[in-house]
Amino acid sequence: MSEKVKPGGHILLVEDDLDQVFLLSAFLESQGFTVDACSQTLEGLRKYKEQRYLCAIIDVMMPDGGAEYILKNTEISHPVIVLTAAREDRKMEFLALGAYAFCSKQDISRNLKPLLLKLFENEQ
Repeated sequence: MSEKVKPGGHILLVEDDLDQVFLLSAFLESQGFTVDACSQTLEGLRKYKEQRYLCAIIDVMMPDGGAEYILKNTEISHPVIVLTAAREDRKMEFLALGAYAFCSKQDISRNLKPLLLKLFENEQ
């Protein structure tokens, strides 16, 4: 991932694993994005509703709800990329709820950058 994504987007990251927050935030910031990270679903839902983001990246499995809760409890106003450490057997369910994409944490270094490039181009 040597080529940078064009900078300028603001991204919401909702993830309860602090190691993942650190790694994803560092990657996103190295690509020129600003990151608004939170580790609780309700805080993420509030921020998603109150602010404008290029996208939201939300973990599936969180103790207080995660991506499914947010997708079911808000009008989708900007793209949601759902992250999972588990198998992708629920991919179609999340896409049906309005998620923009479903991304495995194991493949994130390969899959996240193309998704962000596409989103950034659509914003222009």
